Order: sequence, then structure tokens, then C-alpha cells
Amino acid sequence: MSVTITTLANNVKQPRGGYLPVKLFKETHYESENELFPDENGSKSLIGTTVDNMTRILLGAKPEKVFEPASFGMMAIKDLNFDLIDEVTRLDDDSILAAYQLSFYEQIYRSGYKPTMDFELELPDEHTVENIREMINRSLLYFKQQSKVTKVGETLSIKCNVGNIHGDYDYLTEDSLIDMKVLNKKITNKHTLQIILYWIIGMKSKKKRFNNVKYLKFYNPRLNVEYQFDLDELTSDILKPILDEVLMAQ
Repeated sequence: MSVTITTLANNVKQPRGGYLPVKLFKETHYESENELFPDENGSKSLIGTTVDNMTRILLGAKPEKVFEPASFGMMAIKDLNFDLIDEVTRLDDDSILAAYQLSFYEQIYRSGYKPTMDFELELPDEHTVENIREMINRSLLYFKQQSKVTKVGETLSIKCNVGNIHGDYDYLTEDSLIDMKVLNKKITNKHTLQIILYWIIGMKSKKKRFNNVKYLKFYNPRLNVEYQFDLDELTSDILKPILDEVLMAQ
């Protein structure tokens, strides 16, 4: 059996408060230069993926790598708009609209969703494009205040008693594992379980760069807030149940 880290974290039954309670994460709010427009016409999930993907590219990741899932989505429905990848170059409207369309192809790949023949994707309106741009700018400013980004979107995988567990984390810096969540509300214990699973699997995969991780963090550019857990506070009472009950790695 093969399962993604996200699916595992979403489906496992957690104890009251969660395996890694949200209350253990320090919450930091950042000042926003511009407020977001209250109305958006785009899909919240596609907006979030667009913000994340464009942030990765503007931080230096290669577009071909970032949009690889989108390419798989195109091939799945035989709609080969690979030229869209070359259009994502900066924070102009055309780049944002191209990245949004690529996010739709990525959604097809990750979810298995197949649009009907007459389906036409509704593109973001002017206010939605401005919101996407503002959230990307917030994200870029946030990462300027972090330690150096060392890896983006790396795949992790281990075999354990429940089968093969795999997934792609978002950002790794010199001292932090960071997950971007573009949400209207606070993170949940599903999110916190997900990020500690990434860290555990990274450690078990013997990737040396994980030895330097001191913090597990979430950044939400919509609310412009960070949630941080200091791994010095990780006790055996927290870690052991995750290993035994979630990973079943004795």
C-alpha cells in the first residue's frame, strides 16, 4: 500500500487536542502593507497553489520543477499547454494568470479530477489577481526574515508497517521546516500532524539537512501569520504515539 503524508494526516483518528496540539505553536502576526480585497472570484485552493508555486519560483526554484505536477495533469487530459510555464516570469498579471491555469492542471494530477469536454476555467478577476500578488509579496518578505532557504519541494519516502509513505514538503531553510497554508482561518491538528510527519520521515530517510531543523513552522500569507513549534519542546510523550500509532514504526 502507498499513501501520501497529507492523506495519512487527514484520515488518521487523533486523540483529543491532536498528536501535536496547535496550542504548542507560537503565533506571530506580521504587518501588511496592503489589505486584501474582500471578494475573490477564483477557487481558494487554486489561489493557494498559485501563491505557493510563484513564491517558490521567485525564491529561485526552477519553473520546470515547480510545474512538473501541472505537466503531468496536462498529459492526463491531453491538453498540452506547456507554453504556460514559460509565461511565469515575474509578478505581472500575465504571469499570475498563467500560474493560476497551471495550478488547475496540478489539481487534476493530484486529485484525479477530469473536467468535462465543455468545461472552461474561470480566470481570476482584477481584485483576485491583486490579492494573489499581495500574498506572494507577503511571502517573499516573510522568507527574507527567515534563515536561508536550502531546499524547496523535495520528495520524502519511507517504508513502514502501513506501507510506503511519501510526500513533498514545501520549504526547508537552514533551521526550519516550513509549510505554506493559504487559509482563511487558523491551522488545525491535521496540519500539525502533517508537518511533524514530514520531519520524522525526513529524519528517518537520513537526509543530513534535517539534522539542522530546530523549528516546525507554518506561514499563512492570507492572514500574514506564522505558527512555530520549537523542536526542543518535542517530548517522548508527543513523539512516541505518532511513531507507534500513526507510522507504526516500532
